[in-house]
Amino acid sequence: MDPNIDGFPEQITDGHNGLLYDPAPGALTAGLRRALTLTSDERARLRTAAHRKVVAERNAAEHLAALLAAFWQPRTTPVATLQGHPATDARTPRSQAPTSTHHPLEATP
Repeated sequence: MDPNIDGFPEQITDGHNGLLYDPAPGALTAGLRRALTLTSDERARLRTAAHRKVVAERNAAEHLAALLAAFWQPRTTPVATLQGHPATDARTPRSQAPTSTHHPLEATP
């Protein structure tokens, strides 16, 4: 059971391959009650659907093979992205720390 925010809605379809709850006061308690009242068959169905989705969409062996192939295949131009993956430099750059300070960072006796 996960909150219905961030990346969870893209991975989980509520009631099909997992359970989501709204991130509002009291919603976690209601979500836990919902999860605890599932039958064995319902839990098995959720597990099976979750496993199928992971195998179909997030196969680590397939992605590892693509990454390794990118390193070993001769290329005339550098690889910026792997198929279906963001560029490695897609993060927002952080500000740089100052190169020097005018004051000592710690006092010495």
